[in-house]
Amino acid sequence: MQKYEKSCDQAYFIIQSKDGRRLGCVRMYNPSGKSFEWGSWLMISGAPPFAALESALLIYRYAVDLGFEEARLEVRQDNVSVWKFHENVFGARLVDESERDRFYIVEKSMIKRVLRVHAKRLRSYKSLPIQ
Repeated sequence: MQKYEKSCDQAYFIIQSKDGRRLGCVRMYNPSGKSFEWGSWLMISGAPPFAALESALLIYRYAVDLGFEEARLEVRQDNVSVWKFHENVFGARLVDESERDRFYIVEKSMIKRVLRVHAKRLRSYKSLPIQ
């Protein structure tokens, strides 16, 4: 935790409901040019149905506001529901895989498209409009 506290290349976020109940956490890390990674995404059992989608949308919205244009993802092979979520909702493109992991890229055009489609879910997030 001390190492994390001193670093400036990653950020952890607590995911919570509108009434303040903690639902999980997510991390942005490994920035490289206009690209970033996100993961360490954990949600409690019984989280509201749209909590995962909304937390992913907020990560992408925040990343766009910071000037990032591409996301890199690493998902365990056996975590089928998560990699299908990234593929089906965000158009994640599989770029490599190992016995243990699947590696994806989500490009700027897909990030912006999904943010436009789900703009109403991000109403309370104050930031610049998506072009």
